[in-house]
Amino acid sequence: MLARAAEVSLGALGLTHPHPNHGCVLLSAAGQVITEAHLRAQGATSAEQQACSTVGEAARGGTAYLNLETGEQG
Repeated sequence: MLARAAEVSLGALGLTHPHPNHGCVLLSAAGQVITEAHLRAQGATSAEQQACSTVGEAARGGTAYLNLETGEQG
């Protein structure tokens, strides 16, 4: 899931500078992917906040996988 979070983070490649690309994959308590999100721009809502607000109560008891990519910012 961390590798997938890194892939998701690339959705904002070049838009988050000076912050690293930031991706989140959120799994339900049953272990199923229920949403994915990425930081859209500097100063925007974080990926994990976006993911949790998208699915609401379905996130309860779940697991968030986060990745901060510190490589090329584009």
